[in-house]
Amino acid sequence: MAKKLTKKQLAEKAAKAKEAIRNGKVVDLVPGSITQVPFTVEFRTYLEETINYLFSLHSEDETITALSHIRTNFENIKETDPVNPYMNALWTLMTIQSEINRQSVEQGNVIITDVDVDKATKQMIKDLETFDEDKLKDMFKTVNANYETMRKEDKASRQSNED
Repeated sequence: MAKKLTKKQLAEKAAKAKEAIRNGKVVDLVPGSITQVPFTVEFRTYLEETINYLFSLHSEDETITALSHIRTNFENIKETDPVNPYMNALWTLMTIQSEINRQSVEQGNVIITDVDVDKATKQMIKDLETFDEDKLKDMFKTVNANYETMRKEDKASRQSNED
């Protein structure tokens, strides 16, 4: 683990990096380092919308397969298997979303509800264990229909603006 830098050292490193960027130099990030980035809760909502949008672009089978691999932490994916950009994109966005959730709890940015944690946790575990494909397919149909409607409305709006 790297030793903690003082405020003065951090400021010096930041100034050097900014100068290098101004001079057209590539600045790489330290591999394995952890960078904290503040996000608003609204940004998390946009992540969710982005995930739903990706769902709308792919078949139910592709999505269910990708989510299944993500849920099992890719245990059935071999190193020699081809890269799946869709699955990787979903995993990336869902990981960011989970970290925002975790940080929000740790930082007290939560609203207390009357929902029982044990019941909610058991239901979530049950949902993950059963991985009900019919419910997922229904959700994907709804998401796809919503996005198709939105695309048609956007296209119609653009055409009317051009006229």
